Amino acid sequence: MNLTKTDREVVLRSERDHFAYDVWHFAPARRAGDFIYISGIIVVRDSEATPTPDTFSVRLRTAFLELGRQLEAYQSSFQDVVMLTTFHDWAAPEFSGDAKAQAKAFQSIKDEFIHEPHPAWTAIGTTGFVLEDGILEMQAIAFSPRSDSTARK
Repeated sequence: MNLTKTDREVVLRSERDHFAYDVWHFAPARRAGDFIYISGIIVVRDSEATPTPDTFSVRLRTAFLELGRQLEAYQSSFQDVVMLTTFHDWAAPEFSGDAKAQAKAFQSIKDEFIHEPHPAWTAIGTTGFVLEDGILEMQAIAFSPRSDSTARK
């Protein structure tokens, strides 16, 4: 489903996207002109595993795959990401409260998906998320000008 009003577009590509839009009243991602704004994707702790840096990395890769799917829905890619904002539970047991270790682990996984030129990045500490067992939430902005063939009239 595409909701289009001039150059403002929302693509709802999954049941999860429709749920967010219809129940929570937010778009998982939205185009505004040449920019795509991706709402926060929460990295949630695996309730079946002991929290470790490795379990964090697995869950973070899943979040980056979701970010990639959101970008693809707008004919965009990781190379178009110009800004990342991350919200971290610095006290998360995966890193025994070591904020720098968590930031370095994030950077390492991010580098698997996003290469030079590196996006701007702001990392913010928080004490919790709307989803229980959240460790990190990541939102992104991509600059992705439409070609004439994809622009909506």
